[in-house]
Amino acid sequence: MSESSTEPDLSDESRKRQRRWLRVLLLASLAILLIAVGSELPERGEPSRRAQPAVTAGPDDQFIAPGERVGFLRLGLHISAVEQRLGRGKAKPTQAAVLYRFDKAGLTCGVQHSQVAYVLVTNPELHTPAGISVGSDADLVVRELGDDYEYEPLEKPSPTPGSAKPNAFTLHYWKEGIHINMNGDKVESILIMAPTAN
Repeated sequence: MSESSTEPDLSDESRKRQRRWLRVLLLASLAILLIAVGSELPERGEPSRRAQPAVTAGPDDQFIAPGERVGFLRLGLHISAVEQRLGRGKAKPTQAAVLYRFDKAGLTCGVQHSQVAYVLVTNPELHTPAGISVGSDADLVVRELGDDYEYEPLEKPSPTPGSAKPNAFTLHYWKEGIHINMNGDKVESILIMAPTAN
C-alpha cells in the first residue's frame, strides 16, 4: 500500500473551498440586488402615478415645474429680475401679497418681500412636462397628477343675469405645489407655489 492513496487530495479540497466561496459571493450579490430593487418599489398605499420627466431650465423654455418655476420665473426670484425679462408689471396691493400682472406673458406673480411667492398662469403655451396647460381637460389633469387633491368649489358670477353659474372649482395638489383652476372640464388657470404638507 502506498502512502499517497491515504493522503487527501489537496486539489479536490481547494476546489470545494472555491465553490463554497463562489456560492457565498453569489448569495451576497443576490441579496444586494433584492435590496436595491425593493428600495425602488413604491410603498403600499402610495398612489401610482406616471413618473414626471426631469425639467431643466433653458433660457426660454415653456415648462411649468410644479412647486418650482414657470419658464425662467423661479419661486423666490426678485421682482426686479422678473421685470427685466417681462417688462414693467401692473402692481396691485392685496392683503397677503402685491400682485404683478404681466398680461402679454399671461402671468401674474404674487410677491412678498420683493420675491415671487407664487405664479398664476393663464398663457396656454406654458405647460407641465406631462402636457397640462390652460385649456387641458380635467381627465388629463387627474391622470397625470393623480387623485390626491383637495376639491374646492368656486363661486363665480354668472355671465348673464338669470343663467346658471358655470361649474368652477380648484384642484389643490398641495404636496406638489400646483393648483388647477377649472371651469367646467377645462383648465382655466394654473397656480404654482411652494409645496406644503396641508
